[in-house]
Amino acid sequence: MRRLVVPVVGLLLAVVMVPMASAQRPGQSTAVVLEEPRPSPVFPAALVPFTLGSEICRDGGQPVVSLKVYNVLAQPVATLNVRGRRGEVLDERSLRCGAHVATWDGTIAEGTRVAPPGIYYVQLNVVGQRAATRRLIVPQP
Repeated sequence: MRRLVVPVVGLLLAVVMVPMASAQRPGQSTAVVLEEPRPSPVFPAALVPFTLGSEICRDGGQPVVSLKVYNVLAQPVATLNVRGRRGEVLDERSLRCGAHVATWDGTIAEGTRVAPPGIYYVQLNVVGQRAATRRLIVPQP
């Protein structure tokens, strides 16, 4: 009986947790999607996929985007880079609509030191408004 309970409980948790992870928060625009960073916990680097929907790119405009990492005290510790664009830093940068992937190599303070183990938050701001926030965990090395 015990052999059967553990897999069933695990399956139930997986079924319940997947819809919760993809649900939109109240007031959050569906025009912007910030996916969970991969891998989690972060080691040695994280990929942060995000999508800018066509709703915010009316008339061919390009929204201004910032993607930063904050510590638990809400202090900015790093700015992410756009993957495939020669390491462009995502700090008030105009981007085309569509899918993008940002990277964080786990460094803080302008890349001078490695982030200490703990919980961090990735926040995506589009046109000066906070669009989405996701949690990052940096493990003990």
